[in-house]
Amino acid sequence: MIKGILRATVLLPLITSLVFPQHQAGGGIVYGDEIAVLVSAPNGWVLDNISGRSQGLHAVFYPVDSSWSKSDAVMYVDIAKLANGQNIMQFIEDDVQRFRKRFSNLNVEAQSNLFTLNAQKVEVRHFTGDEWGNHECVGYAKYKRSVAIYVLSARNAREFKAALPAFNKLITESVLSEVKFKEKN
Repeated sequence: MIKGILRATVLLPLITSLVFPQHQAGGGIVYGDEIAVLVSAPNGWVLDNISGRSQGLHAVFYPVDSSWSKSDAVMYVDIAKLANGQNIMQFIEDDVQRFRKRFSNLNVEAQSNLFTLNAQKVEVRHFTGDEWGNHECVGYAKYKRSVAIYVLSARNAREFKAALPAFNKLITESVLSEVKFKEKN
């Protein structure tokens, strides 16, 4: 049992006002052991921190007129840790191999890299070929020994194409930052 109360200290030098202007609602922070990802809902999308909890997701996005369970296109942000000695390209390849074990017809295409608001490079991959015809785009951003993972999942090519600008905006308007946990005295 951990004694005391843990307090997250996020180092964000005046970035918050740039990322979350007052006219833009639906912003939040997804945090892991050592990094935090500041995100905001793209125009026309909702940030929901409740609907994805049963799946271990604390920041899910879907169009304003839909829901997490019913939308034809959804997005989420998560954080994972690199294994000891693993680099970002190995992490991505491991992710691809996990998908290939499940879907033998999987096609994976590297897309143009994107960059977060604070210039962190995001490697982007487009996944197709599962048994349901889904399209997914996954962005991977290494920060320290962690990886911020951005996901767009759509039920078909048309919905994917329509949601891709919002996914790109989710990434390019996000900020990765260090998190330090301290035990409160």
